[in-house]
Amino acid sequence: MNILLSPDSYKHSLSSIEICNVMEESINQISDEIKVHKFPVSDGGEGFLDVFFYHDDTLEKKYYTVSDESGNKREVMVGYCPKVKEVIIEVALIVGLVQLEANTKDIEKRTTFGIGELIIQVCDDLEVNSIIIGLGGTSTNDGGIGCLAALGMHLYDRNHNEVEPYLLNIEKVHHIDMQLVSEKIADVRFKLLCDVNNVLLGEQGATYTYAPQKGANERTCDYLEHCMKKWTLLLNDLMNKTCHEEKGSGAAGGLGFAFLSCLHTEVVNGTYYILERFHFHHYLNQCDYLITGEGKTDYQTLFGKVPVSLAKIAKQYKVPTICISGAVSAISVMDMLESGIIGLYGLAQRPMTLKDSLNDTKYLLQKITQSVVSTISYHK
Repeated sequence: MNILLSPDSYKHSLSSIEICNVMEESINQISDEIKVHKFPVSDGGEGFLDVFFYHDDTLEKKYYTVSDESGNKREVMVGYCPKVKEVIIEVALIVGLVQLEANTKDIEKRTTFGIGELIIQVCDDLEVNSIIIGLGGTSTNDGGIGCLAALGMHLYDRNHNEVEPYLLNIEKVHHIDMQLVSEKIADVRFKLLCDVNNVLLGEQGATYTYAPQKGANERTCDYLEHCMKKWTLLLNDLMNKTCHEEKGSGAAGGLGFAFLSCLHTEVVNGTYYILERFHFHHYLNQCDYLITGEGKTDYQTLFGKVPVSLAKIAKQYKVPTICISGAVSAISVMDMLESGIIGLYGLAQRPMTLKDSLNDTKYLLQKITQSVVSTISYHK
């Protein structure tokens, strides 16, 4: 029997590569007749860059020092493919939710400035035709103002005094000057990889959908949405575009909107891009079962998250899918079955706190993997 392991990461716990390795070890302990194939995947969030390095050994590691969401300096890694002059960036390494608990600034003062800094540095340091950016897992909600400021945007009030590039200062802004720091950036093609189709504004927009996960309360969300509307009007007027209604403009706290408005940008589904780029279907052709998973499987999973995306493809190849996630809640069994997922499992097999679950993730994953694989191998 052949089993393909293709999970997303368990946020704050195990990377997709680590999950594959734990599952493989667990399966090998119960049978030497099962052949394991590994295809770690990411939708653009945490662990995105590691997945690229796993699948592509031609990538070179490059390191740069940039500002994080609070303005502190941080060394980050990018991938570089010299053959096609392409850079791979994971924004979660710069302004990620992983650092949220240690964050010293409220969401209104967090900035994407470091992302723009990184783009400038790689373009000055390397020959770059294109940049692929994984947009998931950010702690910011600034509409990309910080990023554009690093790239050369200046904000001015009515008296032509410069305004600090934060979303909460947008009421002071009367005029915007957008002049890219480096002419090289104007010729670069950007591809944004993410798992969301949210537009910028409204109940399904960047702020109301994702800011609460980043520490914003209801009052803060209302204020941020008000500021985001003002920012939208200003940038639309400057660029003579209306990109705030495009799918993906609400990704990464509105960072997608900034890229779509000011740079040569395409937004694509991160999961499908990785599956196609690294030939996922070749693995499916030789497997009897697919095991996938994510940190938490809930109703949002049905809207293009990794497990459902993979299951729908596997279903076309008549490969049944099993999902083992860190947690499972509020999702219909029928919806899972229709997508091709025949079994859905959460790691916690008894009542436990989130802290205990995170501490015991590896052990819990070993046990549930062995239980599931023992069952399907018996019936096989």
